[in-house]
Amino acid sequence: WVIDPLDGTYNYLRDMPFACVSIGLMKGLKPILGVIHDFNLKISYYGIASKGLYINETQVQPKWAEQTDQACLMTGFPAGRSYEAKALETFVSRVRAFKKIRMIGSAALALAYVASGRGDVYIEESIRLWDIAAGLALIEAAGGSAQINIVDTKSFKFDVCAAGKQEWLLL
Repeated sequence: WVIDPLDGTYNYLRDMPFACVSIGLMKGLKPILGVIHDFNLKISYYGIASKGLYINETQVQPKWAEQTDQACLMTGFPAGRSYEAKALETFVSRVRAFKKIRMIGSAALALAYVASGRGDVYIEESIRLWDIAAGLALIEAAGGSAQINIVDTKSFKFDVCAAGKQEWLLL
């Protein structure tokens, strides 16, 4: 079990509505089950990998964009990310094909938005496992794809990309 009792802590402290509870079950690095509860909007996202995504009690089938020039990329800049010029240049070159880029300050909610079709791709570097575990299960439950790469096992940091379309995985 991987639990984040308050994802989007800074948002919560500043009274911004992008915060949630995130509970994920993983077997090794494989997401199995995810539950994300947006307590501000009283919306629960839950799903089991390959078994379907639910919002509150309704099963949903996301409608992701057909092309990147119509797609919304969700991302963030965690404290552990490199801000060196080359790293930022690489990041910009990977994301500029997308129509819109959104940063909401909650990795779990961003992944829930992608899983539900509100966004199309999520990418973040050096993010903690507890921020993404539940959301990765939701992506897979909705029929999307995810890829994670280990950055540092001691601090549970990962690079992650999740998308409605497998060909949009950017790692």
